[in-house]
Amino acid sequence: MTDEAEIARIRELEGQDLKETLEIGREGVAGLPNRWPEDAKGTACREEMLGFFERCRQLHVSVMRAIAVGLGIEETWFDRFCDGGDNT
Repeated sequence: MTDEAEIARIRELEGQDLKETLEIGREGVAGLPNRWPEDAKGTACREEMLGFFERCRQLHVSVMRAIAVGLGIEETWFDRFCDGGDNT
């Protein structure tokens, strides 16, 4: 949100603790574009956030592999369910 009046209106309805988020995902997915600022700071932010996104994806795969080992199944069994790099 960028409109100050709209933010004030929503805060009156929901309280002062208005949450704001930034969601990113894989680059180049049709219909789900990441939107980055187009200045030098935006470029730096993009690089940093995509690196963070990839580290989180790798952690997700590692955790799922540990769970598979704990269950006594093939270590890579869950890979096919988390190879897309989806995010929340």
